[in-house]
Amino acid sequence: MAPPIKQTFVLEVSVRSEKDRTKAMEIVGGTKGVVSVQCEKGQGKLTVEGEDVDLGVLIQTLEKKVGSTLTTAFTSNFKG
Repeated sequence: MAPPIKQTFVLEVSVRSEKDRTKAMEIVGGTKGVVSVQCEKGQGKLTVEGEDVDLGVLIQTLEKKVGSTLTTAFTSNFKG
């Protein structure tokens, strides 16, 4: 079994209110593999750290339930 892939990425989410920001944080925090989430207020940027996070599913869920979502940075420890 391969070791987990540690990931860090920054998502820019279109949040229009505090309610949207809270919803985005809950979605990201409840996603399998996410270890921590930090939010930059006023900018809609979420810094996410985790292991083996399915980024495609996470972005799709955020777009459906909150608003437009972009990945602005991504790092991984994958050594394949």
